[in-house]
Amino acid sequence: MILERPALERRIVASLEAGRIPVVLGGCGAGRTSLLLRLAGMLGAARTQYLDLAAVATTPERCLAAIVDATPFRASAASAHAGHADRSIDSPRAAFDALLALFDESTAADGHRVTFLLDEILDVRTFESFPGLRHVQR
Repeated sequence: MILERPALERRIVASLEAGRIPVVLGGCGAGRTSLLLRLAGMLGAARTQYLDLAAVATTPERCLAAIVDATPFRASAASAHAGHADRSIDSPRAAFDALLALFDESTAADGHRVTFLLDEILDVRTFESFPGLRHVQR
């Protein structure tokens, strides 16, 4: 059962509409995943995608490839191409930069901006052991 938190949900949606990037913090069992899944349903699949980074944050290259393959949204040619097997990614830093470009430049079929709801964002810490990504979490 996914709990409803209407006041918090309204605050997050208002933050998104104002162009800000809300961050939801809380320990294990606090309800972050439930909140993100509810928001994904509220915002609609046409312009929103829920991503569980714990499932894909193994290497920057694999993370990028998994997200490119899973997203229904259009990305820039560079980030979309970089995520496929024939990618021109030559370093973990380049893969991470392409991932950020994907999040920043993706558009829905109607041309509107896309909202990615990232769950388990702290798993990005695993990328800090790769060259060029020492302080990526900051």
